[in-house]
Amino acid sequence: MQKQGSEHFWRKIKGFSKSSRSKILKIVLESKKGTAALNNYQIPDSILPVRNKNSENVDKNDPDFIAKVKFAQANNLWHIHAGFYNIAGEYPIYDGYKESTKKVDLVSQWMLHYSVTNGSVKFHDATTHPLDIYSIQIS
Repeated sequence: MQKQGSEHFWRKIKGFSKSSRSKILKIVLESKKGTAALNNYQIPDSILPVRNKNSENVDKNDPDFIAKVKFAQANNLWHIHAGFYNIAGEYPIYDGYKESTKKVDLVSQWMLHYSVTNGSVKFHDATTHPLDIYSIQIS
């Protein structure tokens, strides 16, 4: 399992609550099945998948739009919503998730960032939403 994440990733999640670490480990274990498993990742009691998407989807109005897209592409970055740290109480549905605005998937306050290389997944960081792509520790 250690090779599924960078040293930074494992150090960072060590400081999270037991409940949050449990959610992270479920996602990491699911990633061993490949990226298709993450695209269809669901939690109990929900028919909607958890949001998992390519990180090159940057706001077109962002002044660093091109640089951020290139950064995401160069590192083949993706992120999946992790379903924890519901500090403001905004995500009361589905154990730390809520339905997206379009009601097609589940989103949360925290995301796990990973890269895909030859079908293998490696987690690099966990950050809050909204995404600041430059804050991701790639290693």
